[in-house]
Amino acid sequence: MKRFIVILMTLCMVLGMSSIGVFGAEEGWMMETPMSEKKYDITAAAINEKIYVFGGDTTINGVGGIENKVEIYDIATKKWTQGKPMPTARSYAAAVTIGSKIFVMGGRNDEGLLDTVEIYDTVNNTWESGIPLPTPRSHFGSVSVGDKIYVLGGSDNVKMLNTLDIYDTQSKTWSTGEPMPTKRYGLTASVVGNYIYAIGGATTNIQAGIVDKMEIYDIKNNTWTVGKPMSTARRNAVAAVIGNKIFAIGGFGESGYIKTVEIYDTMEDAWTNGPSIEATRSNAGAATIKNKIYVIGGYYPTDTMISLQVGAQTTTLKLSVLLNIGENVQLSTSYNLADNANYTWSSTNEAVATVDANGKVTAVAVGETDIYAQNADGTFKEYIPVKVVEGIADELRLAVHLKAGEKAKLYLTDNPGEVIWSSMDESVVTVSSDGQVTGIKKGLAIIQGELAGQTYQIYVRVNG
Repeated sequence: MKRFIVILMTLCMVLGMSSIGVFGAEEGWMMETPMSEKKYDITAAAINEKIYVFGGDTTINGVGGIENKVEIYDIATKKWTQGKPMPTARSYAAAVTIGSKIFVMGGRNDEGLLDTVEIYDTVNNTWESGIPLPTPRSHFGSVSVGDKIYVLGGSDNVKMLNTLDIYDTQSKTWSTGEPMPTKRYGLTASVVGNYIYAIGGATTNIQAGIVDKMEIYDIKNNTWTVGKPMSTARRNAVAAVIGNKIFAIGGFGESGYIKTVEIYDTMEDAWTNGPSIEATRSNAGAATIKNKIYVIGGYYPTDTMISLQVGAQTTTLKLSVLLNIGENVQLSTSYNLADNANYTWSSTNEAVATVDANGKVTAVAVGETDIYAQNADGTFKEYIPVKVVEGIADELRLAVHLKAGEKAKLYLTDNPGEVIWSSMDESVVTVSSDGQVTGIKKGLAIIQGELAGQTYQIYVRVNG
């Protein structure tokens, strides 16, 4: 029988330019609804099924300027709406998410370089001021991990920076980490697991200073290592993460604007080529939702982009764990939890959920991640997606609904003797050999059936 990861706890369920480009892992780039105007030097972030685009520059041939607009794209309706404008107009800023809030930091406007941090509440459409950056800067990289924000490199208008500033959103204090090995601006940053990846950028303002570097920060040990460089040096690119892979998209290189895409495998330390975007662009925004990469706005050699590209949508669903912030779930590679010690467990986004050496998952912040289990020789490697929500998981979990004492019959085949049934929590629900479930007490449990070497799961919610 094929080994698989099973869920042993009962807190889980099926989850179920002025343009945006979207790439689905095996698809090309396609078009969709444009933003309200052409703009570049924007920053973007995603929460749930919405993309938030902040600020940017609309200047073309001397007409236009730096904005404080907030544009919101709903991937379900494929429509744009306007959010409450930022208190401060800015371009070349960075935006990261913490829960339902987006921190927009630094950048520049007509008054000069900025150290201001403004926090957008996506639920209430309001702004508040945050603690300023230690150093005013633009053209920098930033990521969030758990309750902390990491700000890397950039320019202070006098020199390139290699500083790593770390903001703790709980204590509301800044601290410093080990500096990057290379001073640079125009870099992009991504996080996978416990590592931050600083990609590309430039060490000088001339094209010869554009770099192909990949430098990797170990969050737990506060150390840097050097990864394999890109095949194309680029600055002002955008990056996005799907699983354990980082997509470096577009940018500006030694020969001008770029439309190529390179994909970095964080487990193999290797780059491969992805499908190029439809035209060159740099200084864009990017976000990832449901394994789709959205590239928004940006700059041509002579003009900004105004198209929206969307890759073919996939309809494949994979059984997922749904948790509230702070909840835990135990995963396993077999019915014997002791077997978990023979596998290496990892999360592709520890800002959302972590997993310990025994496969126990802890929900940290709103978002999605994948939990992997892999054996030593690499012959087994599987994952379960995890979605973390804020206090609404119980309402979202789809399940058979029973009262205590009620019964329901489950079905897999006309011959029930071919199925081996089991309940993952018999204190909540029991199941007979012919697939009849009985509610015992209030709770949510998984019922599992094995048929012809395959395993099937369904969820039962019991009201007291």
